[in-house]
Amino acid sequence: MITRMVLIVGVAWVSSATAAWSGDAADVALAEAWHNASIGRGGEAREVFERYEGRAAQLGQALSLLGAQTRSVKSLTRAVELLSGIMEDDAGDELGLAACYYLGRIEQVHRRTPDLPAAMAHYRRLRATNPIHPLAEQALVKMGIIEIYAPDLSIDERRKVWTGYTNEVGSLVTSEARRDLNLLLAQAGQRYRFDPELILGFYLAVEQAGVARSALKADVYVNILNLARSLGRADLCREYCGKFMSGYRRDNRYHMVSEIRRELGGANDAGAPPATATIAPTKTAEEGG
Repeated sequence: MITRMVLIVGVAWVSSATAAWSGDAADVALAEAWHNASIGRGGEAREVFERYEGRAAQLGQALSLLGAQTRSVKSLTRAVELLSGIMEDDAGDELGLAACYYLGRIEQVHRRTPDLPAAMAHYRRLRATNPIHPLAEQALVKMGIIEIYAPDLSIDERRKVWTGYTNEVGSLVTSEARRDLNLLLAQAGQRYRFDPELILGFYLAVEQAGVARSALKADVYVNILNLARSLGRADLCREYCGKFMSGYRRDNRYHMVSEIRRELGGANDAGAPPATATIAPTKTAEEGG
């Protein structure tokens, strides 16, 4: 997650700096450090970031601290100081928006005891500042995770929150955010037994947006074919049985899927019975990004 977002932030920083590019040693070193951070060489990147001053170097230091394999209270405190300082200078430019996003992430996932209200405050500020920025769209997904899975909601309250986020999907600009929000809505809908037609639509949207990780793609295929079967949509079930069987012959669900495909028979078998196989668990939207 850190590496993927480092790439977004690093590319944005390099792009914004192009007009003022001087080609001096600091510019070259920082650009290379962002590249190293984006490909998982956090230790090398951190050494460079710590040698230079300025907001870009401060952001790099903060993300390097968050991406380290071991994090302490001291390192988190230092990351918060760096990110807060970046925002004090300018909360609305690329670096300020990134700082706001990562302050939210610190409160949501990096502290031993998450401070979810604080995380929501950072995400809301980011959304209010520039709602169509890629990080602001990811912030919406993180807000959804917090609010949809909030404890102590009645089923009607949870459904209302879930429905509210379904109405946000169409406003998202980046395909990555659309994929992640659709995945969240599909998974939460399954967990709380909401409308299966809607859930199927969300999984189909996930696949349409593109799933890079093979294991997640296999899970999405299995969920689609099982939901389609239970809803009597034999053609769609047959299609996704084929997709799964052509790409995942070594998957331990292959036999189950091949049996479902065999039972469907011809193209006119639109009244296939509900699936008896359990819908496969998928990685959560949080794990997906």
